[in-house]
Amino acid sequence: MKNPQEYAALKNEISQCLQFEFVAQTTMITAVIAIFAIAFQQHSPWLFVLTYLPLLYFQSFINKKRNVRLKIAAFIRVFYNDADRWEKAVGDVDKQIRALYPRQKGLLRQRLADKTNPFAHRLGFLSRRSSFLFATLSALCSLTLYAAERGAGGFSGGQLWLFVLLVLFNALPVYGVHLLNAEVSNAQSVSDNYFDLFIALRNSDKSGTYI
Repeated sequence: MKNPQEYAALKNEISQCLQFEFVAQTTMITAVIAIFAIAFQQHSPWLFVLTYLPLLYFQSFINKKRNVRLKIAAFIRVFYNDADRWEKAVGDVDKQIRALYPRQKGLLRQRLADKTNPFAHRLGFLSRRSSFLFATLSALCSLTLYAAERGAGGFSGGQLWLFVLLVLFNALPVYGVHLLNAEVSNAQSVSDNYFDLFIALRNSDKSGTYI
């Protein structure tokens, strides 16, 4: 191996990123549940809007750590692909998949994962989409509670404008959380892009030309 100390440091960085992601997701869910409890206790549709603060903040943090982890993993696969390392086997399999299915490599790997362990894949999907699921639930609770408070009498002019404002306060953050979750769902493509970039960098170093 070229540099065992660097390899160990990179693997340790991946472990730290995973730990940070787990802690951030746990804290996010705990904060959202606490706000849910307070909002239901106070019967306030506006308090549900506060759930978007931890959802947006922690999901952004999780995405950042996941991006760092994917970059390091791609670097290891390219520059530390020794025969006695599992990264070598992963790299060989990926090369075969990329050669056979150049346009569907990420989708193919996802289908293989589904067939290997569909239950684990469903749990992984729920974990990746937890912030969006909570955001959607928060919006539904907020709007439903506000409509229920108005009762059968309907909305007056001022109440209607407040309802429209409440819809905007819910819709915009939900869309923002959706975009952050889309980055998580696109993690495989991000990993492939990092892998391609490091392959190009390694080849350019050998040839003396930089791409």
